[in-house]
Amino acid sequence: MYWGFVAATALVGITFLQGYMYYNRNHDHKALQIAVAIMLIVDFSSTAVIATTIFHYFLINYGNLATFNSIPAEWVLENALTALVTCIAQLFFASRIRLGLLVLLEYIA
Repeated sequence: MYWGFVAATALVGITFLQGYMYYNRNHDHKALQIAVAIMLIVDFSSTAVIATTIFHYFLINYGNLATFNSIPAEWVLENALTALVTCIAQLFFASRIRLGLLVLLEYIA
């Protein structure tokens, strides 16, 4: 769990770098810019929630194996945040496929 958190934290840094580059180089529609901003905020929030879970397991309850018998609320929240990011990304890709199909149908007709 600890090393997964370390890797996730590094990936959040890469995500913010990509977000910075996106906002400096692209001038997309406001809706797309808002979606990217929401994804950046939710991704950072997800990492913060995992940090509280790591704190709960490894600092507050160090050595208490009974702690692993319950699922903390932070895990549920982290899964919901991950599902939100996944949903936004999949909706974006679905909109691009739809747009491509409409262009293709227009070309054929």
